[in-house]
This record gives sequence, C-alpha cells and structure tokens, in this order.
Amino acid sequence: MEKFHFEALDKNGKTLSGSIFGESEGDVRAKLQKNGLAVLSIVEFNKRVQTDSDKKIFEFLAVDIEGKDINGTIQSQDMYGAYKKLILDYKYKIKYLIPGDISESQKNILKLNGVDPELKKRFIQEKLKTKDTIEQGDFVTEKAVGKRQKEMDFLRKEIDKIVFEVKKLVAENEQFIDSSKKRDVIDRINLLSRLKRSNSIEHLGTLTKKLLASMKDDKLFLQNLDLDAQSQKDYDTRKTRLKKSTERLETSFNEGFAKLQLDISGLNTEKLKKTLIKLNPIEKFFWVIYWTSVFLFSMLGIFWIWNIIKIFMGIFAEKSFFHFNSGTLWYFTIASAIVAGFLSVEMFTERLSWKKRAILFSSAFATLLFFTFEFPAIFFWTN
Repeated sequence: MEKFHFEALDKNGKTLSGSIFGESEGDVRAKLQKNGLAVLSIVEFNKRVQTDSDKKIFEFLAVDIEGKDINGTIQSQDMYGAYKKLILDYKYKIKYLIPGDISESQKNILKLNGVDPELKKRFIQEKLKTKDTIEQGDFVTEKAVGKRQKEMDFLRKEIDKIVFEVKKLVAENEQFIDSSKKRDVIDRINLLSRLKRSNSIEHLGTLTKKLLASMKDDKLFLQNLDLDAQSQKDYDTRKTRLKKSTERLETSFNEGFAKLQLDISGLNTEKLKKTLIKLNPIEKFFWVIYWTSVFLFSMLGIFWIWNIIKIFMGIFAEKSFFHFNSGTLWYFTIASAIVAGFLSVEMFTERLSWKKRAILFSSAFATLLFFTFEFPAIFFWTN
C-alpha cells in the first residue's frame, strides 16, 4: 500500500489535510468520500510538494461533531496554534496532537499520553481573558450574528433553488449532454449540497458560481452530432434555452450575493473591537452611578446612626427629631439603597446578557418609580 497526502473539505466547509494509506489514488478517494469528505487533491506522499519552511507539521487523532475519528496532519507555526485551529475551526475533540518530525517510538509514547495538559490550560486561560470583552459586546455580537444568520438563510435558499433548477435542466436535456460534463455538474451539485451548511459565505458563493459556469460551458452539449433538420432545431433550441436559464439564475444569484458581500463586515473583528471600545463609557457611567449611590447611602446611614445616638443621649434631641421628619433625607436614603442594590447585581455577578440586563434595569426603574409615588404613604410621618 502507498501513502498519500490529501486535502479535503468536511461537511462544515473546513479544509482538512492529512495522510492516508491506499492501493491507489482512486482507492484513497473512495475512502475519503465514504467518510463524508469532499476531496480537493490527492498526491502520492513521495511526490508531495514541500510545505512552507516557517510552518511545522503535526499529527493528530480527533473526533468530529458526528463522532467519527479523524486521523491526519495539520500545519502550524507551533503546537498551540495547531491545537487552537483544530478546536476553533474544525470543532474537533482532540485525542492526541504530536510533532510530525520525531521518531516513531517517541510518537507512540506521546500518543499514549494524549493531549499536553499545558495546551488545555493555556487555551482555557486565553478563553477566560477574552470572555469579558466578548460578553461586554454581546448585544452587538448577537445583532451581527443574527444578521449573518439571515444572510446564510438567504444564501442557502438560493443554493437550493439553483440546485433544483440545474438538476431539472440536466434531466430535460440529458440526451444532448456530454456524459463526462454531466458527471462534472452532478459532482458539483453533490459537493454544494453537502457543504451548504457551511458558514463560509465566500466559499459557498465560489462553489455556486463554478456550478453555474459549468452549465454555461459550450462543451456541455455533445459536439458534431449527425442530426436531421428537426432534431438539429430541437438541439439548438434546448441549448439556447439552457444557456438563458443559467444566465438568469446567475444574474439573480450574483445580485443577491453582492448584497451579502456588502454586509459581511458585520462580523469583522476589528470593527467589533472598535464597537466594544465605544461601549466601555456606558459601563463606566454605571460604575459612577453605583459608587455615588453607595457613598450617599453610607453617609446617610452614618448620619441616621449618629442621630439615634444623640436622641438616646439627649443631646440636641429636638434637632435630631427634626431630621427624622425630613422627607428629603429619607427619600435619598432609600432611593440610593434601591439604586445601589440593583446595580450591585450587574457589577458583582457573572456578566448578564443584554436581555437580563434589560429586565434588571426595568425592575430597578419600576421599583424606584413605585417608591417615589408611594413615598408619602410609606413615610407618613415626614413633612
């Protein structure tokens, strides 16, 4: 058996490269397709093109989202980069990740040890560092993700429509279509159907355009046929109709795809970071309100305690009773306690989603409003 290097796409549209043993290129292709991979290239290992000099090759064994074992190689600057890529890009659960340039005995030892704990620890620490920043902008992120989802839904509907129309056109004109060209079209349809759940708008757009381009190929129809006049007329009519139908699909898709391209920046990382920076002053504003309320409540609390002591000691008791009858002092004491209490939930608990924040602030506002209107009844002894 020979060793082959391959590049393929999984069902999520992610590119995967690795090595596999097989009798021939056809045997390897069949094995990969059986595992649900769309093959991009297969090269015999001893003929493989050298990789970038600044990247290393790592071997891995992982489990994909469907529970299948994936054994392959991945290129990266370092092992942590390969680890992150497998988790974040491919959504794999890694069983082991080892350097590809060490001896077989060393590889076997590292395989038994599994994933290096330091890689897991570093990944978790890095994730925790970015968690706060991401959650601060969850409203912006949710909005962008929602926008992206609408774009993907639109694109998938367009792909379904195009796949249906292309299949229909191929079936209607099957007798005049070249068998090898037809097989190429069907392969593109199958690839597009498998990968339409991918979140890569650009990649899906490219695949769709290639499918439409293959339908417009002048060589799609059989050439140099010996036909009678009526059959030739039918041939020309079908060819013209297919080309116009394809152009109509292409125009419709390109217009819709162009609109999507304009909105793709909705999840641009740099743009999102800038937006999050703009959100920071809002958080700072709430901190100012919180600490102002805490300070006011603390000062008034000390003031009331001091007045109670003075009453019991008989020192300026009359003046202290005057303070106890002050509606303004009581209002600010309770109002500051309400504001500080509600804001402490936001400031000192795990960061809330924008939905929960809206409920929290609405409750705080409603409580403060109720207290304001009912204050004369609650503190009836005050002026």
